[in-house]
Amino acid sequence: GKMVNLTESSVFSQKGVISYATDAKVVLDLLTNNYLKGSGIFDKDNNFLGIVFIRNGRANLVKGSVIRFFVDSSIGKSSK
Repeated sequence: GKMVNLTESSVFSQKGVISYATDAKVVLDLLTNNYLKGSGIFDKDNNFLGIVFIRNGRANLVKGSVIRFFVDSSIGKSSK
């Protein structure tokens, strides 16, 4: 394996497909490894889709809309 330097960003590519999606979760069908944790997912047009987390050996996606809502509501609370 390769040791990843966590003090700097790293660009890599791994193809995968959506195994299934609901309003609450998206599960990806791809070769899962720990290097994927916290990785950003982009579509073929470079649109940000979300961030990967691993649960039960499967790659799951925190949707970009959820992240955007969290950041926007956090910024709104801190500016009051």
